[in-house]
Amino acid sequence: MTPARLAAVLLGAAATAALAAGSAQARDRCALAGTQTLRSTPLVRVYDDSDRTGAFVCLRASGRRTALYDDDGLYSTGAVAAVAGHFVAFAFNEVPACKDLCPPGVTGASGTAVANAATGRVRSLEAFVVAKVVLAASGAVAWLSPPSPGFGIRTLSIWDAAGRRRLDQGQIAPASLRRSGGRLRWTKGTAARSVRMP
Repeated sequence: MTPARLAAVLLGAAATAALAAGSAQARDRCALAGTQTLRSTPLVRVYDDSDRTGAFVCLRASGRRTALYDDDGLYSTGAVAAVAGHFVAFAFNEVPACKDLCPPGVTGASGTAVANAATGRVRSLEAFVVAKVVLAASGAVAWLSPPSPGFGIRTLSIWDAAGRRRLDQGQIAPASLRRSGGRLRWTKGTAARSVRMP
């Protein structure tokens, strides 16, 4: 191959690569300047938008954005607990700017919820920040409450196709709660337990 022919081939390859990269970037409807990625999967991007002082989830297939929680770094904060499929579990805390000068009835808020990036629907799990969340790509979610004061009793709940219900209560270690083989598994005391969680 002559030097001229080699140069032409290399230039063509470089142009093709640049075009492919540009096309990939154009297809990424969730790429926004000035945002910081919190979690990223082939299906969704969870990001913090400092201009809007909050966190959002974006569905890559359509570019649909769903607000998760406010985060101004002062009175409102939040955190992503889990991501599976196009679902995102998150927790949030909000403190009124008026603090101890608030009028009667004005209080803060906290909670744990799951957002469906495909529909924009947000399901509230609890009106407090839970100890642990386990999320499946089907949208099934299980969560463990903080321990009761003085006794360490925790409540394990699930919300799946069969509805929302309590699974167990007692001395449940957060570290034992996990999903594997299509089942939710945990340990209560020394006893291992599990239920189906597709």
